[in-house]
Amino acid sequence: MILKFKNANTEMTLAKNFIMSIGGYERRVNTQDRYGKDGGVITGDQMVDSRKISFSFNPVEDNDTSYLSVVNDIIGFFNISLSPFYLIDTETSRRCEIVLKSVDDEAQTEGLERRIGKNKLQFEMLDGHWEDEDANCEYSDTGGMSSGDTLDVDNDSDIDCYPIISISPNCCNSNFTLKNLTTGALITLGSNSCVPGTTFEIDSQDGTIYLVVGTTKVEFSSALADGSGFIKLVPGVNEIEYTSAYGDVDLEVEYRRRYAF
Repeated sequence: MILKFKNANTEMTLAKNFIMSIGGYERRVNTQDRYGKDGGVITGDQMVDSRKISFSFNPVEDNDTSYLSVVNDIIGFFNISLSPFYLIDTETSRRCEIVLKSVDDEAQTEGLERRIGKNKLQFEMLDGHWEDEDANCEYSDTGGMSSGDTLDVDNDSDIDCYPIISISPNCCNSNFTLKNLTTGALITLGSNSCVPGTTFEIDSQDGTIYLVVGTTKVEFSSALADGSGFIKLVPGVNEIEYTSAYGDVDLEVEYRRRYAF
C-alpha cells in the first residue's frame, strides 16, 4: 500500500514508517423495544457514520530544527485555506476526504526528545466510504438528447454513489426534468437563465446547483422545482431520462464509485 495526502495545491507521499489504522464501518442503527412483542424495531436511518483514521509515525532527525520541521510541515499541509484534503491509496486508485483533528508529538525515550519521535496523526474520514480517485463520465450522443431520450450509467460497485450532472442547452430551455427510471427519483429545474453558452451543474454529493457561465459559477438552487430532489446512482445500470418541451441538451454524468474498504 502506497498512501499520499492531497490538498488543493499539492501532494505528500507518506514514508513507509507511517502506519495507518482505520475505524470500523458503522451504520447509524438504533433499536427500541417492540410494545408487547419480542425483539425491537429500527429507529436509525441506517446511513454510514464518519470514521476515524489515525497514523503512527516515527520521525528520526539529527537536530531540533529538522525534527520540528517534519511535524510543522504536516500541520502546514492541512492549513484550512488548502482544503479539501484527501487520503489517496495509489495501489487501488481510491481516495477518501479527511480532516485533521490532532497531532501528537511524543519522544521515543527519555533523552531523545526532538530526535526520535513516537508520533500520531488523527483524522476524521468524512464520508465513511472510499471512492474512485478519478471520476467516471458518461456523455450524451453527438447532437445531444431530445425529450424522452435516455442515458445508461453503470454503477458497477456495491454501494450507491452521487453524481455531478452537467446540462448544457442547445436553445433557451426554461424547464426540464431528469429522472432515474431505475429508482423513480427525479429532479426538475426551471429558469430563464438556462440558455446556450451556460451549463447547469447539479452536484448530488454536496446538494448544490450552480449555473456556470464561462469561468463564473453562481449558486442557483432556486431553480429546483418543488417536489423534486437530487438523483443518486444505485448499484447496477441506472437509466437517466431527459424530458422537456424546450429543446435538446448535452448531458454529462460524472460519478465516482464508492467502497466500504
